Amino acid sequence: MCLDPEATTAWKNSGSHWEAVSPRIVTARIECQPVPTTIIAVYTPINPSNGLKNDIETCDEFYKTLRATIDKAHNSDIIMIMGDFNACVGVEQVNTTEGTVGNHAIDKQNQNGRRLVDFCLFNSFIITNTFFPHKAVHQGTWMHPKTKQWHMRRFRRSEDSPGLLSAFQIELANERKDIRRDNKTLSVNEKFTNFVNSVRERGRHYFGNDKNIHQGRKEWFTPELKEIIDKKAKAYVDWQLHRSTSNENKYRNRYRTLAKIVQNKVYARQHEYWEELSIDIENAVKVHDPTTAFQIIRRLRGNGQSRNRIPVQDKNGLTLTNSKDQLNRWKEYFDEMLNVDTTINEQVLLQIPNPTVDDEELSRQNAVSTLEEVVKAIEQIKNKKTPGKDDTPAEHLKVGGHYIAEWLHEIIHDVWEQEVMVKEWTEAIIIRLYKNKGDKRICGNYQGISLLDVAGKIFT
Repeated sequence: MCLDPEATTAWKNSGSHWEAVSPRIVTARIECQPVPTTIIAVYTPINPSNGLKNDIETCDEFYKTLRATIDKAHNSDIIMIMGDFNACVGVEQVNTTEGTVGNHAIDKQNQNGRRLVDFCLFNSFIITNTFFPHKAVHQGTWMHPKTKQWHMRRFRRSEDSPGLLSAFQIELANERKDIRRDNKTLSVNEKFTNFVNSVRERGRHYFGNDKNIHQGRKEWFTPELKEIIDKKAKAYVDWQLHRSTSNENKYRNRYRTLAKIVQNKVYARQHEYWEELSIDIENAVKVHDPTTAFQIIRRLRGNGQSRNRIPVQDKNGLTLTNSKDQLNRWKEYFDEMLNVDTTINEQVLLQIPNPTVDDEELSRQNAVSTLEEVVKAIEQIKNKKTPGKDDTPAEHLKVGGHYIAEWLHEIIHDVWEQEVMVKEWTEAIIIRLYKNKGDKRICGNYQGISLLDVAGKIFT
């Protein structure tokens, strides 16, 4: 939960409060209208393994504390428990726990799942995400204990952290208020530039940038390996400092021992890492998520030879090695491919009948897009697509909620009324893709795809 100073003051003055019950339980009571709400955020201990007594006692203590926390809540409050329960409730529970577990549960039940179901039955709660249909890949996220990397989802998303979403939207709203003071004197292009800069900067700040996320480090590298490698490096320095002394053998043997340990640990970790990735790919295939499976495969395979390093030939077959000459050749190639000379037959055009459109439909087509249409267009834009020149992915526009929709609708309204197109919406970034056949130096063996601004797609 994230509040700005004004909202925090209002929240305190209304009689609302919060309490950190334990390292795993936090409660917040909000004086909503018409019914106050108590929100309990939890992080359940991991599933007890092999019946270990300590793990079982930790889980028992957690649920006792959670039960006591619920008992303290006002009887008139709506109580919502949210968080990570480390539980699989199991599809088999649908028939035996009617009203508590819905028809859309997944996986087989584990010990934490059994505890959660029993807890909900005893306290008259329902497990809400089992009552609504979702793709299987969207019904669970997890972090691997070794690599500390999130699987199934590649970057921090709004549903992973509602606080990030709230802060993102609040900052956008505040920034828009500041910008609107000067909007009357700004052109359409200037308004769009302000919009893009705000969304891009706030999006990167709160949700990060997924580009080159694995660049510059080995994924299998762990803090444990770093620690032992640092010890080896220090042992090597000590050995060099004690050369030609009576203690040289001692320090040399210590270095060699640590070097052998490092070699064995690195080999073991690399083997373990490949096993983990194989399981990740297998699990993604099982839940019908080929996107995640191929993302992992492509990441492991690497990008291969950079296209920028491959020389190209001009029309006469002469190899161009200068980057400027290569760029001009690509410009020439796509210009000829996309701007083909055509001859228009006026007689054919005259034979095409004019469509008949009634006045009501014509009026609808000529009217500026409504806010509802903009909201619908934003929702329909596909995720995980490379953005255009604005470098703003569709996901950032979606999590901005009505703040983004209203801001973008204002720009679209100005474009329509002033009949002035945003410059960036008329431009595209052309990416060349090899057709996997023929000489890579020949431009004709490539096809181009155009990357357009997401906001421009919404306008169209």
